[in-house]
Amino acid sequence: MGTIVLLLGLLILLFIIFKKNDKDILSPSLFTVCMYIMSTLAVLLNFNNWDINISTITIVIILSSIIMFFLGELIGTALYKFRNKKKLEQSSYNKDANLNLISKIKNKMSNLINPHRFVDIDSIQVPLHIVLIVCSFMLIITVYYLYCIWNLSIKAGNTEGISKMIYYARVAYNSVDIDSDMGIIINQGVLLSRCIAYYFAYAIVFNVVKKNFNRYNLLYFIPIIIYFFDLILSTQRANMIAFVSFVLIIYMIIIRKEEVNTKKSNFRILKFGAVGAVILVVVFTFLGLFTGKTQSLGIINSLLIYTGSSILALNQWLLDPTTSAFFGESTLRLFYAGIGKFGFDVPIYNEYFFEHVQIGENVRTNIFTPLRRYIQDYSYTGLFFIQFITGLIYGFFLKVLVNSKYAGLGLILYANFFYPIFSASIEERIMTNYLSLTTIYTVFYFVIIVIVFNKFIKLKNKEDSIQK
Repeated sequence: MGTIVLLLGLLILLFIIFKKNDKDILSPSLFTVCMYIMSTLAVLLNFNNWDINISTITIVIILSSIIMFFLGELIGTALYKFRNKKKLEQSSYNKDANLNLISKIKNKMSNLINPHRFVDIDSIQVPLHIVLIVCSFMLIITVYYLYCIWNLSIKAGNTEGISKMIYYARVAYNSVDIDSDMGIIINQGVLLSRCIAYYFAYAIVFNVVKKNFNRYNLLYFIPIIIYFFDLILSTQRANMIAFVSFVLIIYMIIIRKEEVNTKKSNFRILKFGAVGAVILVVVFTFLGLFTGKTQSLGIINSLLIYTGSSILALNQWLLDPTTSAFFGESTLRLFYAGIGKFGFDVPIYNEYFFEHVQIGENVRTNIFTPLRRYIQDYSYTGLFFIQFITGLIYGFFLKVLVNSKYAGLGLILYANFFYPIFSASIEERIMTNYLSLTTIYTVFYFVIIVIVFNKFIKLKNKEDSIQK
């Protein structure tokens, strides 16, 4: 009964959010509630096997956290409108002659990152020699990565050859007794390869939406294919979800910028989203073959467990909640590791992962949705504050991007950091993933890539731009 009540509550929230956001399906709150609906449906579909009813406290916590996220988004939208109004008022005065040094530097950086308006861009055409250089670099990194993963699997006891390499590498990653650090060269190399692959994915989507994708642009898939091998070697299917979410958000926002008619753009977005969901399921299942999960659990069970078990685990934990031993114990591990490199005293972690809980006869999980981490580290007040601020930030920057005259770096960064919304009902990704030095490196690499590749943007004829 509790599961059905939760589903009904989520459907009501879905309707309210859709109406209050002027039927905008790009709303981060809408994505969030859809993810919880998906997870709740997974629980219902597997109810006979799991036989756990969701409690009232779980229902209240989930619905109230989504409401706080939505309120944050509404405030973020209001802040954007207020900021836009102020900018329009200021633009009526000519202040060019009084620009200070900071303003001049800001304008130069803006021109460097966004040299052309979105409507003026015809397509992104990267020269062949650049594609070959990039692919050569990525291929070298992937081969070296393969070598490192092989050695890691050996450390974990792999005696069965390359067929079990990914399985044992994952065992090594999950063990606190095995040093899985591969060194700065491979870590930064794989990260840079990822940023390059993301840019080429952006270029493909951009050209497709602009209806200027040609046979030469098929070469752009090569960096993505190479990166796909990196995804397999990473042993983390979450990285594939992150890539698919990136492509989906890029497509959706470019469609919204290109198509004035909201209903028409919504239909195109939904159609592409359905295709993306099918591709994600196929790839998710395929990657599960390398870790052994798909074979042991089956395709359907694997999907149901991945999407639905987190809510049941949260339900079990809320019956007897625990608190963290120190501030941010479950969310700030990478942050503490980062500042620890600069000599600061940081807490020592004896265990990286949560305990496993039983949710079925043969099913155990240690994934509890993001909500457990927030409650355990910062109490219920912290949970609602984090949800509110997160909604505000995502809501504000969505409006900035959709209404901006430019695309490029801002869109790429937003799509890159949108992944936590796609895993909103599964696991926390904002604080555990992004409060780290890796985020700084990621932004730096994207800035450099965008500045370099801006040279390969092909502009429309002036007459076409004027008509736009």
